[in-house]
Amino acid sequence: MRTLLLTFLVLIQFGVFAQQRLTVKTNPLYLLENNRYTMPLDMEYAFGKFSVQAGQMLMVSKATGLGLRENLNYSKTNLQLRYYLDGMFSGGSLGFIGLHGTTRNYDYLSKRGSYISGGGRNVNYLNSIVETQNFGAYAISGVQIQSKSNIIFEFVMGFGMREVSIQHNPEEITFVDSLDPFLFDDFEPEWREGARTIPGILIQMRFGYVFIGNKKKDK
Repeated sequence: MRTLLLTFLVLIQFGVFAQQRLTVKTNPLYLLENNRYTMPLDMEYAFGKFSVQAGQMLMVSKATGLGLRENLNYSKTNLQLRYYLDGMFSGGSLGFIGLHGTTRNYDYLSKRGSYISGGGRNVNYLNSIVETQNFGAYAISGVQIQSKSNIIFEFVMGFGMREVSIQHNPEEITFVDSLDPFLFDDFEPEWREGARTIPGILIQMRFGYVFIGNKKKDK
């Protein structure tokens, strides 16, 4: 997070003589997510046709799923670089392209769950702390719409790759002959532990407000 903050401050210094805008964004719809209530907070600093956006997703409430899982920690950090295609920031609809990087850490207590071991044996984990990490990089495009009241709405879509790793730290392990019925209650239905790189799709929707700089001008 320190690197993101330093990058953000450096870009502010270079953009001090450029056309500037500061927007704060979030999406309260994330609070509707089952068992893990989180909400993003993003800050975008734009200068000229370029912008840098740093964001953090934090768990604001803890919940359990059917009494079998307890969320311990959830955090997600984003860094996004954009180039706006449609003029300067005078309001209206703006298209953009860019790059998006993300890292996510998610730890939870699985009171009963299973995974398929590397040797093909089925392993049952009881009271296992499951630690997951997710790193992703995406090429993105999107649209941002700004109203006369300086409220913005934006939609972003991207394609790229993500590296996912999972580690189990169980209190008790038992070997079973058949698949546990709670196998699919875990992070990935067919992959239990280790790391792999897979294709990724990014979809984001944000609401925000322009606090500083190039707000929409009435015509």
